[in-house]
Amino acid sequence: MHDSQETVAAFLAAENARDWRTWESFLSPDVAYELVGGKRIVRGRRNYLKHMRRVYRDLEDWRFTLVEVAASRSTVLVEFRGSGHFSGVHGGMRYEGIPLQLRAVCVFRLRGRRIHRVREYWDAIGFERQLGEANPDYSRSSPALPANRE
Repeated sequence: MHDSQETVAAFLAAENARDWRTWESFLSPDVAYELVGGKRIVRGRRNYLKHMRRVYRDLEDWRFTLVEVAASRSTVLVEFRGSGHFSGVHGGMRYEGIPLQLRAVCVFRLRGRRIHRVREYWDAIGFERQLGEANPDYSRSSPALPANRE
C-alpha cells in the first residue's frame, strides 16, 4: 500500500466520522476541491471545510464505503457507495428525510502527505431521480432528468 493510499483512507475515515479537525489536518493549505460539472472550485483548507460542513448539514446520516481504490505515489482514485437521507433545499424545493443511495468517484492528488487537489465525479442524475421519486412534480420540471419516454 502506498503512503498516499493510507493518507486518503485516514482522511475518508475522518470524514465518515465527522471528525473535522482530523479531516482538515490531511489537507494542504491551498487545497482545491472541484465537483466536476459544478460551477466553481472551492479553494483553500478553510473554505473546503466550510463547504463540507454545509453538505453534511443536509445529509446528517450519510455514510459511504469504498468500493475500489487505485493508488500511485501522488494520486489516489476512489470509487464510493454512499447512503443516507437528504433533508434540505434543492431546485427551490424543500425535502425532508429523502432516502438516497449514490455512487461517486474522487481523484485525490497529494503533495507530500497532504491532499492538494480533489476532483469529485458523482451521480447527479441518480440524485435528481431519487428526489423526483419523492416528489413527482419535481421530476417533471427538472432539466437534469431525461424525459420520461413512455
